[in-house]
Amino acid sequence: MIDALLMFGQQEHIGIGIDYIDAPAFQQRVSVQLGATTVGHVLDSITHRFGYIWSMNGPVVRVTHAGAMVGKRNLLNKRIPRFKVSDMPIGLADCKLKGTLHSTLNPTSTGIVGDCPYSTESKVRRVEMDNASVRQILDAIVSDGNAAWVVQQPPWTMDKDLGHGLWQILPYNTTDGRYSSGLQVWGLGLHDR
Repeated sequence: MIDALLMFGQQEHIGIGIDYIDAPAFQQRVSVQLGATTVGHVLDSITHRFGYIWSMNGPVVRVTHAGAMVGKRNLLNKRIPRFKVSDMPIGLADCKLKGTLHSTLNPTSTGIVGDCPYSTESKVRRVEMDNASVRQILDAIVSDGNAAWVVQQPPWTMDKDLGHGLWQILPYNTTDGRYSSGLQVWGLGLHDR
């Protein structure tokens, strides 16, 4: 399901945010063949069979599930006092948001050390937000329709960062459709992805 959604997003230049993952979304195959139809019908055909639902948040399709954690039990709902980026690679904007979330959660921390590898292929334009949730900022980053963001943790762990990144932004730059292989998912029992 993850790959089908992101290939559709790439084809139609639609930013997608997936805030819930489970094993069937990675393991069960989906095949959709439709004639002339609407974007909504295609999204329904991909998501509903797995118990997922979608909605629009401006130009971004947000995909979720009834099992998604709500409120403070989900770090995607954490408010960031101020976030600002402009004209930079989308991967660098992603790193900046991860660092900003870390600083917000750990106000006495003096910083983060490490590399932030990113591609320069996809860019993000200006994003400037005050008191926005992590989810809203992620939507803004992918709103140009050149990428998607996907959580990398099971729903019961969404109240903490397990160390491999709460989410991953995936630029639409593949021809093989295997976006899910770029995710570092732990805790779902996925052994051969």
